[in-house]
Order: sequence, then C-alpha cells, then structure tokens
Amino acid sequence: MQSLQSDAHSRLLDVVAFSGALPAVVAAALAAATGTVLVPDSQSGALATVAGLAAAGTLVIYSVDRLRDLERDRETAPGRTHFVQTHRRYVLAATVAGAAACVPLALRMPPGVWALCAGVLTLGLWHRRLKGRAPWKVLYVAAAWLGVVVGLPVVAGGGAALRPLAAVLAALGVTIAANLLASDLREHSLTRARQRDLAIARALAIAGTLFCLLDRRTWALIPIPLFEALSLLGFRTSERYGLVVVDGALLVGAGLSLGVALGGR
Repeated sequence: MQSLQSDAHSRLLDVVAFSGALPAVVAAALAAATGTVLVPDSQSGALATVAGLAAAGTLVIYSVDRLRDLERDRETAPGRTHFVQTHRRYVLAATVAGAAACVPLALRMPPGVWALCAGVLTLGLWHRRLKGRAPWKVLYVAAAWLGVVVGLPVVAGGGAALRPLAAVLAALGVTIAANLLASDLREHSLTRARQRDLAIARALAIAGTLFCLLDRRTWALIPIPLFEALSLLGFRTSERYGLVVVDGALLVGAGLSLGVALGGR
C-alpha cells in the first residue's frame, strides 16, 4: 500500500515537473498579480482573460520546445525528456488545446495584445536555435516572460503609471533572470564557475525584493523575489528541484502577492 502511494506521488510530481503545466500556471499567477498591482481598476473578468491567455500561450511555447528538441534536452533534462517521450500524445494534445484556447482569449483583447503575443511567440519558436548561447538566453527569455506577465496585463488594461511599472519591470526582470540562471545549473556539479552563477542568481533575487520597495504600490509583489531567493538559498543540483522548487517558488510568491494586492483594493 505504501509503495503504491509512493508511486502515485512520484507520478504526480513528474506531471507537475515535466508536463509544462507548472510554467503555464506560474505565468497566469504572475500576470494576475502584476495586473492587479499595475492596473488596479481592471475588472476581475479582464484579469481572468489575461491570466488565461498567459497560461495557454506559455503552455504552447514550452510544449512545442520540449517536443522539438528532445535530443538536445536529453543531456540537461533527462527526466523531462523521458516523460515527454513516454507521454508524447498527451503533451501534443495539451499543446493543441492551449493553441485553440489562445484564439478566443486574444480576440477579446485590444490589437496591441496581438502584436505583443506575436513577438513573444516568435522568440519562443526561435528559442531552439538561440538557447545554446547562455548569456543571451537569459536576456531574451527574461524579456519574453516580462512581455507576458507585465506587458500583457498592462497593454490589455490600457497602460500603467510609469514609476510602479518601472519598479515591477526591474523587480521581476532580475527575479526571472535569477530563475533562468539557476535552471541552467540543473544536473551539473557545482564547479567554481557554476557556484559563481548561483551566487549571482541569489543576488539578483535579493535585488528583486529591494526593487519592489521603489514604489509603495509594488510592495505587494515582494513575496515573488523573496520566495525565489529562499529557493536558491537551499539550491540542489537535481532536475526536479529546479523544475518544482525553483519554478514553484515563483508560483507561491505570485499567489501570495495576488492575495495581498486584492486585499489592498
């Protein structure tokens, strides 16, 4: 009985870590949190549409990349590669469902959102060719994430005040960069160079917490970089730690931030 429960927990963890569902939910939670902070007059229905589009689009981009690049991912993410190969039909079905959901959600938003989504999609489809260049990878992937979780709610909501917008871009920009740096350390021994990268990632996450203090309206977002920093303090060079704990820290932080922001309305 205990063995069956352990197997069930392991399978559930694999789905969370490897299916692409976690980054999709993270994108939705971050977009909802930043939208609530930066566009406080947004209706709950509009924020739900933004969150839904962020989740569906992220699921499509991540799933397509995982399906297209199995051979190269085998070395850096063996567990995820095995999962995608084993459950290819379901990953493909989720990709198609996500793409189908994007259309009606995008049509409910202004044309500026369509242009933004087209730019992020282009980066996502080129990711397979670009991701071998580590420094550039952090920059363009962080930019794409900012486009989704900050740009999307701001454009959909008709704009935001400059000071809190700058604070959010800085705070989430360095936090996402920290997450990406840590992601590249999965399944590698922590050599001196990689220990330096981990130290940089920790410093970036701590800086994100400080950037949230630049404007009173962005204080609610402090849990996002704070929880990311905590996950990096206990960093482990395992694939599941990077995919579940380091990425999951963004989700926990975004959920708490959304609750604080909604409570302050």
